[in-house]
Amino acid sequence: MKLVVFDLDGTLLDTIPDITFYLNKAMDKFGFGILTESEVRKKVGHGAKELVADCVGENVPESVIKECLDYYNKIYTESDSPRTKFFKGIENLLTELKKSGYKLAILSNKPQFTVDKIYSIYLKKYSFDCVVGGGRFPFKPDKTALTEIMKELSVTKENTVMVGDGETDVLTAIKAEVKGVAVAWGYKDVAELISTGAKNIAYDTKELFNLIQK
Repeated sequence: MKLVVFDLDGTLLDTIPDITFYLNKAMDKFGFGILTESEVRKKVGHGAKELVADCVGENVPESVIKECLDYYNKIYTESDSPRTKFFKGIENLLTELKKSGYKLAILSNKPQFTVDKIYSIYLKKYSFDCVVGGGRFPFKPDKTALTEIMKELSVTKENTVMVGDGETDVLTAIKAEVKGVAVAWGYKDVAELISTGAKNIAYDTKELFNLIQK
């Protein structure tokens, strides 16, 4: 049995419009500056806490960061993420992988409760075998969560592929000694992914499917 573990934001779904919208609501409420989607895109990938801390800037009390983070998580999770969309070809890719007998998992640094909500809206119909967000295990690029997913689904590292758009995904695959595929349509530059250690780059979902099968 083979397993494909996907990152969420920037890999399966374009979530930046919703992240930016609700993040800016939190920034405005607590008196911080508004950010563009382009600015937010450069900051995502390391979890909500680091995202908020990065956006509010330096010399901000931890208590204020926590209040802002809690508010952001609340309003984002309670929303139905109406601005989020699948990247081109992802729905067909997931359908083909399921037909081909692959086990599917999600591994994200986004908080578990937010991942669960987005999964229920957009991805539940594809019947992923495991959905892991931030909080249960150390954040990527720590390999613990990935190795636990493989253990839970009884799949060896030789039969596992990690797919993501960020340097954290590339490093997680390397640390867990599994095949990694970096996607070019996400939030990080291809040059940055290659410099991090990415050996396989997929520029569209057809190429991704072929790389997964190799």
